Amino acid sequence: MKIGIYSKWLESLGGGEKVATTMAETLSQSGHEVEIISLVEVNNEILEKKMGVDLSKVILKVWPDR
Repeated sequence: MKIGIYSKWLESLGGGEKVATTMAETLSQSGHEVEIISLVEVNNEILEKKMGVDLSKVILKVWPDR
């Protein structure tokens, strides 16, 4: 299954972002194709380190705010 998780303030690296990244990690490790969608580009290495997750199977996608 393809799953998209939208996180408007992903770059803030707060509690909601911890939940979003943990969900993405869990779903991707269960065999789903997962994308985290954000308004701005976020460095994957910083995101993984700060949130304590493995996002190697997750695609980070940017949809700029209009």
